[in-house]
Amino acid sequence: MLEIVADTSNPDVTFIRTVLSHSSQVLGRPLTQNYYALLAKALVACGEGQQALSTLVDAAQRKVDLNAAAWEPLIARCAQLQDRVGLHAAKEHMKACGIVPTPVVYRHLLDFAFGGTIDPDVKIRERLQPLKAEMEANGVLTKPIILSCLLNGYSGIGEAEEAAVWAGEIQKIIAARSDWGEPEPEELEMLEALVTFMERRFG
Repeated sequence: MLEIVADTSNPDVTFIRTVLSHSSQVLGRPLTQNYYALLAKALVACGEGQQALSTLVDAAQRKVDLNAAAWEPLIARCAQLQDRVGLHAAKEHMKACGIVPTPVVYRHLLDFAFGGTIDPDVKIRERLQPLKAEMEANGVLTKPIILSCLLNGYSGIGEAEEAAVWAGEIQKIIAARSDWGEPEPEELEMLEALVTFMERRFG
C-alpha cells in the first residue's frame, strides 16, 4: 500500500493521511529500510516535510541502514520550495548519519542553489562555491548529471564565462570517448545542455 501512495504523481492527500495514520501505529516495532524510505516519501507527497525528516531521523536512531536515496524526495521538495532551513536540516542529519549525497541529491541541491530571487553574486559566493567544493571532494563534480546542471544553471543566471568552463568539461568528456553507442539518459541530457548552450552563444 505504501508503494502505491509514495509513487503517485498526483497524490490523494486524504488517502495518504489515512494510510499514514495506520502506518504510524507500527513505528514502535523494528521496520525495514524500504518501509522507512517509502513512509518518508509518502509524507513528502502530502506536504509533511517535517514529519518526513523526523521519520528518517527516527530510522537513524534505530540503526536502520538508510541510504541517500531515502532522503532524495525530501531534499527535492525542500529545493523546489526554496526551503533553506529544511534543506539545511536534512543535509546536516544526512551528514550526522554518515550518508554521502548521491549525484541525484546533489542535482536537487544545485536546483536550490541556482533558484530563488537572491542576488547572483550571493548565490555564487554562499551557495554554489561551497557546494562545488563539496561535490569535488566527494568525486561527483564531473558526473554528467552534475555537468548539465552546472552548465544550464550558470547560463541561466547570466554567468556565461563560468558556463563556458563547464561546457569545456563536457567537451573533454566527448573528446575522450571514441564510441558513445547509445547514451545513458544522464549523458544525453548533458549533450543536450551543451548543444543548447552553444546555440545560444554562437547562434
